[in-house]
Amino acid sequence: MTLRGFAYNQFPNFVEQSRCALWTDHIFKRRTTWRTRGHVHTYGNIYMMDLSSGLSPVYHATAEESNSLLGELLCYRELFLNACIFVLPLTAPLVCRRALLGPYWADSGVFIYGEDAQDDGIPHTDIEGLQPRLPMMFSRLSLVYSCVLSLACPESGGGLTLWPENRVLASDLQEGQPFDTWRREELSYEMGTLTVFDSFLYHQVQSFTVSQARPNRITAVAHFAYLPELACWECWS
Repeated sequence: MTLRGFAYNQFPNFVEQSRCALWTDHIFKRRTTWRTRGHVHTYGNIYMMDLSSGLSPVYHATAEESNSLLGELLCYRELFLNACIFVLPLTAPLVCRRALLGPYWADSGVFIYGEDAQDDGIPHTDIEGLQPRLPMMFSRLSLVYSCVLSLACPESGGGLTLWPENRVLASDLQEGQPFDTWRREELSYEMGTLTVFDSFLYHQVQSFTVSQARPNRITAVAHFAYLPELACWECWS
């Protein structure tokens, strides 16, 4: 294993499609609990969304409620969160961040995109969640991964563009990254596929089209950081 582990991996049929459909059905039955920022909805809290909207206090204040919502999805923790640690580059126990830093952190969340959010997303990394562990944002030794489980796919598109060869630490962030000169990968999503990638890599949601039969792009997400001092993976969303 290298210091960075791996850039990305995909695991088709990580969760059975029938289970994904059951979770999606429940999420839509609980639509009144969704939170909306711009054209994107979430079931449960996602730190990046609230931080970028200036609502991080709301994220922390409602984290316990968010964890209760995700707990309504039958076997979600066992089949998604607990299972993710077996595809990460080190074998170690999983500890939710709320167990280490208090009940102010959500374990996982779900993105729901509909017909009003079909354009390419903005290229970004996923290191904002390392703010409570700032040294990790600047260290090449940090092992931090984003895990994305596709629960429902649009008619076409909606995968992930990833720049796999350019790992960007917090000290390297700048406006106007030269994406056109970097090699990129276009990753497709299928229901039940788990996509795991290094959180220090730039990535963006691909544009997509919807249909009456496939009206949404829905993904469950969680982030995992390896804590050497505790010899465990920490997760949050």
